[in-house]
Order: sequence, then C-alpha cells, then structure tokens
Amino acid sequence: MLNIFITTASMMLLSYIIPGVSVSTAWAALGFSIWLAIFNATIGRLLKFIGCAINFLSLGLFNLIINTWMITLADRMIEGIEIKSFFTAMLLGIALSLIATYFSNKEAREN
Repeated sequence: MLNIFITTASMMLLSYIIPGVSVSTAWAALGFSIWLAIFNATIGRLLKFIGCAINFLSLGLFNLIINTWMITLADRMIEGIEIKSFFTAMLLGIALSLIATYFSNKEAREN
C-alpha cells in the first residue's frame, strides 16, 4: 500500500520534471498507481517468467521493456494521465524504479 502512495507522489513530481508526462489530478495519479500495481502483479510477473531466457541474454534490459509496457497499459486505463511516447514511458519507468528503490532501501535501513 505504501508503494502505491510513493508511486502516486512520484508521478506528481515527475510530471513536472519529465517532458511528455502530464498528470491532471492527484486522483488520476492514484488511479495510475493502482493500475500499475495490478498490471505488475499479474501480467508483468507472467511476462518476466516467460521472458526469463531473453532477460538473461539481454543482461536485464528486457525487464525495462516489460516495465515500459506496464506503464503504457496503466496510462491507457486512466484519462488524466498522458505519456507521449514509448521512450518517455521508459524514462518514467527508470525514474519510478529509482525512487521506489530509494524508499525501499531507506525503509529496510530503519528496520
């Protein structure tokens, strides 16, 4: 649940930083975060399992493509989010991953 709120706040922040990403309201960012979590938990896990060999051969870059697809799917589900291109979605995925990693490491250090 905390990850959803971190993603929501990150989306609001990143919409000001990354050109090509626009978020109309905080509710749209929350809806995007929920859809992204659902897609990552279902379709994303299945694609990562199926593409395990490709991921090994690409040294993990295939995960970046899968995350970009999940962001694109979540973008299509919410009206208030607009991501201009596949490259913008990829850049957004990298930024969201870095922010999520920072907060998960910070939480682990506190415990």
